[in-house]
Amino acid sequence: MPESLATKVLRGCYFREGNFLNASKISSASFVWNSLMWGKDVLDAGLRWRVGGGSSIHIYKDRWVPRPSTFKILSPPSLGDDATVDKLISPLGGWNCHLLKQHFSLDDYRAVLQISIGSYTGVDSVLWQNDQSGRYTVKSGYRVSWSLSPHPSSSNSSLVVSWWIRLWGLAIPLKIKIFVWKACHDWIPTMANLARRDAGMLPCVLESDAAVVVKWIKEGSHLDSLSGLILVEILGLLSSMGDVPINFVPRLANQAAHCLAKYALTCSVDKFWMEDFPPSVGRMVEADTPMQFLRF
Repeated sequence: MPESLATKVLRGCYFREGNFLNASKISSASFVWNSLMWGKDVLDAGLRWRVGGGSSIHIYKDRWVPRPSTFKILSPPSLGDDATVDKLISPLGGWNCHLLKQHFSLDDYRAVLQISIGSYTGVDSVLWQNDQSGRYTVKSGYRVSWSLSPHPSSSNSSLVVSWWIRLWGLAIPLKIKIFVWKACHDWIPTMANLARRDAGMLPCVLESDAAVVVKWIKEGSHLDSLSGLILVEILGLLSSMGDVPINFVPRLANQAAHCLAKYALTCSVDKFWMEDFPPSVGRMVEADTPMQFLRF
């Protein structure tokens, strides 16, 4: 929060002028500030300007051009390093095409003309270019963080090593420390992690006793029906697991899955079994297992 005591202290120490996005790293900074700088790298990679009036945006320094990766002007700074985008806007509104052609390359000229400003110039604003809504989301931020090199979670960084030392020294339950360690090293058994490592997801076939649902999933149809959202979620999970077929089997041949489905209705939280199975389906799993795989 901009008016909180913590924000005021950090601003007074590290960025008295300008804003957080313009702040720089300091070798003697506190652990909190270094951690914020770690996250700022992700913001720098995903944020860009939306042109309103243009007075807040530097032509050559800032990211504002609809160009993948850099989002910056590539032409030499013939207008000056500190020139702002409002200098490129005609007094009558719209872009000053003559000035653009005079100072920009053809690629930059065409890229700028893709930005629609019309006859009204509003307020410049920052948007998150990795989500269609223009707003930052944890999911899109996670994707951006993993696209950076080196990854923020790299154990080669002295900052990260220091962070881990501090974590293990905190007076918190050990299970929380272990959970944080697993989460940072992708050991939480999410569907994406299992698919990425190809661990826990051995070649398999998914079976269901709902013939109509299996038919719709295979066809990719009825996505606009009342059950469409559920079908879309199922298709999304299947795509994250790789090439996994799904087949119909009668309920009598799939008692373990039927029992698990009924058990899931009683659970209020997600549950995972990595090397065993729920006791409630033990007998059914054993009954479906070939004798040569049973241990006595």
